Amino acid sequence: MIYRFGPFALDAAKRELRRDGAVVETEPKAFELLVYLAEHRERAVSKDELLGALWPRQIVTETALSRCVMKARRAVDDDADRQAVIRTLHRHGYRFVAALRDVTLPGLSMSPASAASPVLPISPVSPLPAEAAARTGRRPRRMAAAITAAGALVVLAIAGALFLRQAEEPVTAGPLAVLPVADRTGEAELGWVPMGMMSLLARMLEDGGLDVVPEARVLEALEDTDADAPPDGPGFKRLQDRTGAAGVLHTALERQPGLYRLVAVLTAADGRQTRRIIVGETPAGIAADLAAVVAGLMHGTGVPDDERFAKVSSDPFVNELYARALDLELQGDIAAAREMFRLASAQQPELFWLRYEIALCTRDLNEWQEAERQFAALYEEASSGADVRALVVTLNSRGVMHFQRRDYARAEADYLRALEVASERGKPADRATVLVNLGLVSTHLGATDAAREYYRQALAELEAAGRPPSGFFYNNYAGLMLEAGDLDAARTYSERAVETFRLYGQRRYEAPSLNRLGRVLRRQGLLDEAAARHEQALSIYRELGDAAGELSVQSALTAVHRARGDLTRARNNALDVLASATAGDDPAALADAHMQLAAVETDLGRTETALAEFEAAEGLFASAADPRGVQAARRGIAEAALASGDVERADALAHELLQAALAAGNATSEARARWLTGRVAEARGATAAAAEAYGAALAYARGANDREVHIMAAVCLAELQLAAGHADDAATLVAELEPLAGADRDYLRLAARLARARGDTARALELVTELRAGAGEAWTPDDDALLAELSR
Repeated sequence: MIYRFGPFALDAAKRELRRDGAVVETEPKAFELLVYLAEHRERAVSKDELLGALWPRQIVTETALSRCVMKARRAVDDDADRQAVIRTLHRHGYRFVAALRDVTLPGLSMSPASAASPVLPISPVSPLPAEAAARTGRRPRRMAAAITAAGALVVLAIAGALFLRQAEEPVTAGPLAVLPVADRTGEAELGWVPMGMMSLLARMLEDGGLDVVPEARVLEALEDTDADAPPDGPGFKRLQDRTGAAGVLHTALERQPGLYRLVAVLTAADGRQTRRIIVGETPAGIAADLAAVVAGLMHGTGVPDDERFAKVSSDPFVNELYARALDLELQGDIAAAREMFRLASAQQPELFWLRYEIALCTRDLNEWQEAERQFAALYEEASSGADVRALVVTLNSRGVMHFQRRDYARAEADYLRALEVASERGKPADRATVLVNLGLVSTHLGATDAAREYYRQALAELEAAGRPPSGFFYNNYAGLMLEAGDLDAARTYSERAVETFRLYGQRRYEAPSLNRLGRVLRRQGLLDEAAARHEQALSIYRELGDAAGELSVQSALTAVHRARGDLTRARNNALDVLASATAGDDPAALADAHMQLAAVETDLGRTETALAEFEAAEGLFASAADPRGVQAARRGIAEAALASGDVERADALAHELLQAALAAGNATSEARARWLTGRVAEARGATAAAAEAYGAALAYARGANDREVHIMAAVCLAELQLAAGHADDAATLVAELEPLAGADRDYLRLAARLARARGDTARALELVTELRAGAGEAWTPDDDALLAELSR
């Protein structure tokens, strides 16, 4: 298939882009992107569809796609402002908009996904002047000459005069965002420069003592913008809002006879721009000199001394390999990045941070034993060294590996040690990272109160560092608040997560945030709003082709159907989810499906079936080392056992759950366990003990804004008071529940019985009628009898 537009011919069969007949050097992924967009030119193509088409069976970030779009635009003389060929549809994706003169079919067409070529990185790593020589221990002539000339680097500073001034005061204070380097050399072998040199500069500046915004966050904030020029006022404001940056560094690499020239513009928060130019023999070499100059400007002390750059090398050859590896890593090609890091490390094996990058790649490739060995060696070295941050990040990264393997005890131990070191001499941003990870571990261990405190501290550290929380932070914190029963906070942070992911166009992360928001709204009794959020999430998951995500939404919708009293629909939905989860071999989804089905069977009064489903869920949660799931399943087993008359089993489980909650310091689990002990005590006729247990659960719920536990405990306690003839005490609780419970069925039943006991038949009938209108299949024979009595 040949697509002709303007002076270009895009030949899918030959994998060539030609301009006026001459072949245009195009990176493989950029070419595939052009072909895919041209093939689907009649519609907009989402970012997630492109990620799936260009990187099948690979996990890559949207950064890779943004960079691919930039390269494709450059190949066809397009840019983010003009958009004559590739148009950005914000928060969705891209569309091919160039007018085609004709489309030629010279045989069989070939789509990018079916091209019989290996998956290649975006940047052209061939020809790579250093790679072959590095494998044999020799350096290419050009690089060798460059290195011997490193002492002859010329440093020019242009700021009204052609000399470098010692800065009297800092240019700006706060985090610095380093933009991708604009490559204006026209040299095909320097395709690694935009992303690779950006990352290299960021690491050098960190070594210079600066607070640098992570590259991934900068690229997210840029979206698909080329960033080929220093940011204007609105552009700077957008970067500042999205990254928390107080300054922005824009650089451009140019070629002049015999030398490279790096032009840098440092934009401060007040809009002032400081310009510097560094000239030298090699791109990696002048990057080091520029980092020294910028660090001096930011500190207000001029150029730091020569004892700098622990993260990178003083050898431009090694730094070029380093930058190429960083470029591959940002694209998501972890295996290729690791090989490039290894090449660099072979040249300078004493450089700690190269070996650290190798360990990260090994971990991310799930080669656990080798990663364990590498991290152990790094830990021993960092423990005896003077670089505090090396020890902090090694411990944190090893903790991440343990967390991924669900070894929560070892993960927590590494995180706690990392926090101890970071608290002594680390930076706020490092402490925030470790604190968030500790919060995640505590949440998985069921220690909700501890997790909440870690997140609170992390927020304070982020504020001190001048960094806005990420969408992931908001979403994880919302999950914790939901677990803790603080539904107002859970809703707030869920909504922030959705807004943040939408802002960056990250639909694959927006979907789970919407699903969680739906769960929160259901717990708040806002069923229509909950269903709407779940449907939005379902639509995104279907668009992405994410079957596991679809299952999670369908499972959540089962709970919404139950809350509406639509039990037949809920049961059918739960059975469908169970069948899909079984076929998909997803233990977590399967356990959740069993839980949802058990809850529906409980509502339908099928106690034995519910008990079997809860037990199946317990086994799956236990095999997945999910203590929260195990506790939820055991609560279900205890309630089912109680309903079937097995009080002894329910009692044993209730006390076991209470002891576990107390040991973990989980106030939410403790309150639910106390409510359950109250149910057991009531079944045994021990009303005083039951009232005490319900009262303890209620006290927690009032303080924690836990609507669900509040209703459960208050209803049970009020029913005891009503049965004992204390209608006034019961009325106090009913009045307390009225603004909170809404159309909750248990609340309506209680309120109706109270009205009847007080002789207010009209009010009781009104409440039962409201109950009948919303109960659906959850309407019980007892409800029918009460309605009949009141109607007489």
